[in-house]
Amino acid sequence: MDFEKWIDEKVADKKVLEIGGIGDYENYEKTDFKEWRHKRIKQIAKELIGGDIEKGGIKFVNSRGFNFKYFDIENTDITANTGKFERILLLDVIEHLNNIGNGLENIKNYMDDTSEFIISTPNPMALNNIARTLIGKRINTLEDHTVWMDEINFQQFAKRYGFKISEIQYFTFKGGGKQMFMNLLGKINKYFHQNFVVVLKLKS
Repeated sequence: MDFEKWIDEKVADKKVLEIGGIGDYENYEKTDFKEWRHKRIKQIAKELIGGDIEKGGIKFVNSRGFNFKYFDIENTDITANTGKFERILLLDVIEHLNNIGNGLENIKNYMDDTSEFIISTPNPMALNNIARTLIGKRINTLEDHTVWMDEINFQQFAKRYGFKISEIQYFTFKGGGKQMFMNLLGKINKYFHQNFVVVLKLKS
């Protein structure tokens, strides 16, 4: 699965909210934001708003022509200014949250029956994690991560907070030799992939 192409197809001609997409904004500027996913989405979406808690980053990218607002998914209410969205992106962010349940409850205010809430996160069962465990190393958890998620966790969260899962895909980001190898193994067993993405819709 080509994740970036898949995302492009999801957001094309849609009203989109991307949460937590600022990232390494100062380095992105060095190449005129060419490698920044948010800029690419801006070029193909019908409308795009970014939301982040990094106030310095918000000020910086907005001065370069982007449209970011302060947005903490767990409690911020900007619906009066934004309305509903057709696509909401939470890409490699959920594992940083303090309270996932609060975030899921809050995000429903930005959705209607046609909205898709797209969440990606690292895969705890990825082959590289298995290999590290077998040789006595801990799995590769970043310092600011609060949780690992799998399909069962998502099913439980969906059940508790009024969502249904419409799609699950496993993938490895494109890159160097390691990523090419992981993508090859992922064709044999999807659970070897380094990441996965879940699409949530409101339960009717």
